[in-house]
Amino acid sequence: METYYTLSGSSVDMAKEIGRGGEGRILTIEGDPDLAAKVYHKEPSPEQRDKILAMVKNPPKDPTINGPTRHVSIVWPKDALFMDRRQRRFAGFLMPRIQSKSFIKMITYISPNDRLATFLGAFTWRHLVVTAFNLSSCTAAIHQRGHFIGDVNESNFLVSPMATLAVIDCDSFQIRDPANNRLWRCNVGKPEYTAPEISNASFKDVDRTKETDNFALAVLIFQLLMEGTHPYSAKGPLVANAPTVRDKIIKGLFPYKNDGQRRKNGVEPPDYAPPYHILPHDIQALFLRCFDAGHGTPSLRPSAIEWMAVLNKVYNSELKDCPSNANHCYSAHLSACPWCERAKSSGKDSFDSPVGQQIFISGPQKNILSEDKKTEYLKSLIQFALVDNVMTADEEEFIISQGLKIQLSKTTISNLIRDEIYKNSQSKAKKSPLQTTFQSNAPSVTAASTPFRRQIIQTTASQSATKVSGYSIAGTASPPLQYPMSPQPAAQSSSQAGVAAAHPVRSFVNGALFVMIFIVVPFIFFLERCSS
Repeated sequence: METYYTLSGSSVDMAKEIGRGGEGRILTIEGDPDLAAKVYHKEPSPEQRDKILAMVKNPPKDPTINGPTRHVSIVWPKDALFMDRRQRRFAGFLMPRIQSKSFIKMITYISPNDRLATFLGAFTWRHLVVTAFNLSSCTAAIHQRGHFIGDVNESNFLVSPMATLAVIDCDSFQIRDPANNRLWRCNVGKPEYTAPEISNASFKDVDRTKETDNFALAVLIFQLLMEGTHPYSAKGPLVANAPTVRDKIIKGLFPYKNDGQRRKNGVEPPDYAPPYHILPHDIQALFLRCFDAGHGTPSLRPSAIEWMAVLNKVYNSELKDCPSNANHCYSAHLSACPWCERAKSSGKDSFDSPVGQQIFISGPQKNILSEDKKTEYLKSLIQFALVDNVMTADEEEFIISQGLKIQLSKTTISNLIRDEIYKNSQSKAKKSPLQTTFQSNAPSVTAASTPFRRQIIQTTASQSATKVSGYSIAGTASPPLQYPMSPQPAAQSSSQAGVAAAHPVRSFVNGALFVMIFIVVPFIFFLERCSS
């Protein structure tokens, strides 16, 4: 077991490696599921060490730490790690741990094909608007502290199915220490997201600014809302001399300047791009400010705060649902659904509806004040799970997630599960030769209801015990800087449908029994306890 030491001299034991890159390894922390460590392959330079120490002292205010989802949206170094207590050899740093099962790289959301393959019909254009808002909120929080992302690209942001967002690889940011005004530059970047004024410069020798970040932010938002299309993707006579996106950025070949002048100017959007007019008018105006007027005058580019205001307005009052396809939503200024039109013309629906739908029930909504009530509630869930004498891996995961939401420690939860399994096995042994066991991969006795169980577990885990259906930040005096989207019902896979179809009566009965005994009854019991 590897052991390192923090700035205070406390020891930290590493558990297991969960990731590896060119600079170092990512490891989990023994006894703390909410933290991870980045340990460099070789001892960093004194400059890199000083940068991490400055970041530990000057973190941005996380937009979501006290919000409805309570997830960490900026994976910022929390403490430095050393090889010894005397801090002679710098090793890496501690940081919040992001659950990779819930958060995936933004590129999956930007690409329509990847999005459909990953989420089936559980994603809409409304999700993309919210993702853009949350992206802007994180950027605004970092800028507020005097830091700049620098390397803004689709790989440095993770997004959940509920459109909440997390920024990673923060140790590559441009950091300024307010105590002595010392600056550490961002030495990396992608040409597709690099502002024209620094496109020909060496990243090691150039200062990033709010304006360069604002350019890259607008590129990402454009890609989110325009089906993955880059704002400088173009065709026409003028494009022949600018074969790459970087070349088009430098020349300012933004093909949406003026619909009436595009052909005259010799540059047009590519054929695969959605029509520019599908965007709400205010969003169109911000893109024009950034990529047209802001191309030569960086100060004119919209800030992250401006994007937040416009996207919030669009989300709350300028979107409407398609009357023909429940999975389509679009700007209210349009007379017809653009996604239906694109699906008809191309033969492919970017926001395809699921074949079947399932409902979900969220977890406990009220705080449990008493420790006895907490354990009592969790015991009831465990007991109902053991009705069939088997606890599946999905059931255990669900119970652990509920326990964590009511602020029980993972050790306490594990002990409760173990004790209740033992009690149940002793009780059942007197009546039947069947023994209650935990099956990591084996199917439950009610195997036909497994898809439904999994849907409930996944949905509830992503909600963090917070009711988010229909959540809106409109009308609040101080809205959170990120907000979640309610997940859309997912379609059953063909294999799942086959299991259910094999025994339709059994499937219905099993599903109904599961809902009653494992969700509804304990939830009613829980509410009664809380009110007493």
